Amino acid sequence: MEPFSFEHKFQFDEKTYTDLNSLFKKDSKNLRYALFILIAVCMLYSKYTIVLGVSLLLFSCIRFFAPRLLKLGIHSIFSEVKYIKEELTYGINEKQLWVYASHLKVNLDWEYAKVWDEQAGWLRISSDHCPTFWFRVSDLKNKGIYEKVISLCEKYAVKYK
Repeated sequence: MEPFSFEHKFQFDEKTYTDLNSLFKKDSKNLRYALFILIAVCMLYSKYTIVLGVSLLLFSCIRFFAPRLLKLGIHSIFSEVKYIKEELTYGINEKQLWVYASHLKVNLDWEYAKVWDEQAGWLRISSDHCPTFWFRVSDLKNKGIYEKVISLCEKYAVKYK
C-alpha cells in the first residue's frame, strides 16, 4: 500500500459525544414500531396469546426507553473521563492509528483494530481498552485517502452492524 498520513484535531462537546456514541440510530422505523405495538395489543384479547402480547409490550417498552438510559450512561462517561473534554489529535497512516491529548498518547498498530463503523459523517475505529479513533469522512475523502483507510478497516477490523 502506498504510504499516507493524516492528522486532525477535534474537541468533543457533550451533545456530539453522546450522539456519536449512541447505539441506536435516530432514524427509527416509527410505522413498523407502531404496527408492532398494535399487534401486541391485539394479542391481549385472546387467552391463547395474552402471554405473548404482554411479552411483546414489555419488549417494546424496553426498546423505547433503552436509548434514553444509554444516553445517561454516555453522559456520565463524558463527565468522568478527563481526556474526552480536551482537544484531541487523531492520526492515521498505513501502519497505525494514534490519538494524543495533553496527558494521553496512544499509538495502535492496525492489527489491533477490532471494530469500525461509519455514521453521521464520521468513521469510528475501536479497539480493546483503548480510546475510540474518530475521523470525519469528508476530511478523509478530501485528502484522497478514504478508500485506503476503509480497505485497512476491512482488512483488520469487523464492521459494526
